[in-house]
Amino acid sequence: MSASSFYKYCPVYQDKSFENEYSVLNLLADQVTFSTRKNFNDLFDSKVNLIKPSRKELKELSRKLKTSKRIEFKDTFYGDDWESKIQLFEQKVEEIFDNYLYYCVTDRNNSNLMWSHYANSHKGFCIEWDAAKIQAEKVKYQSKIPKFKLIDIIETHAGIGDNTKVGITIWQALRTKLDEWEYESEYRFQMSNSMEQFVVKKEPNYTLVKYQPEWIKSIIWGCRTTEKTKKHIKENLHFDVKFKQATEGLSSIAITELT
Repeated sequence: MSASSFYKYCPVYQDKSFENEYSVLNLLADQVTFSTRKNFNDLFDSKVNLIKPSRKELKELSRKLKTSKRIEFKDTFYGDDWESKIQLFEQKVEEIFDNYLYYCVTDRNNSNLMWSHYANSHKGFCIEWDAAKIQAEKVKYQSKIPKFKLIDIIETHAGIGDNTKVGITIWQALRTKLDEWEYESEYRFQMSNSMEQFVVKKEPNYTLVKYQPEWIKSIIWGCRTTEKTKKHIKENLHFDVKFKQATEGLSSIAITELT
């Protein structure tokens, strides 16, 4: 069963001045932050074990190419210095992976751990997104980081590989995390080229992107969100939205809609 809503936990650190509270500023400006893997808090998040090809594999691949392509291939990947060439290509692939941009969400709004870790111990808030508008895909959790054969990318570079298949495999690898993070039940929305028109600001490790206010279904207050924070957001939010409240039960978090 697919999710009808996705959620983004947002921290608020103090309510004396909201000038530097980026979660509040983004909400009021209709923008979200898409991050690269370099901006993630987990060192192993989206990390891929790239398996280098052997000299034999490169030679076999070279034989499959037309003469015109074979010369270019040898200049790029083969020869006596083939190992340094492969290392250079691997670095370029890592740089490409570093440029992928994601907006990370979850299908859970009542996770005490996430309220604690990502919403500053319940002092922040949670955005409920319409899942029909946010085309996010589920993160895979496993015991080790994924492996990927570099020869598969080299084949596509040489013009004989399956670009679609390789692209799907790369995207799967880049939305893989270790088992210890499974409690997050994370989904990822990848920024596409068509979204460039909505870019507000571009930095090396993140990009601010405009969204449509109607994509938000509700704002959920944390158990410790201050009245001052609630008042500031309500008075400055320029669109109508439902508000909900997270409350502390005996051993779980409950979410109720406010009237």
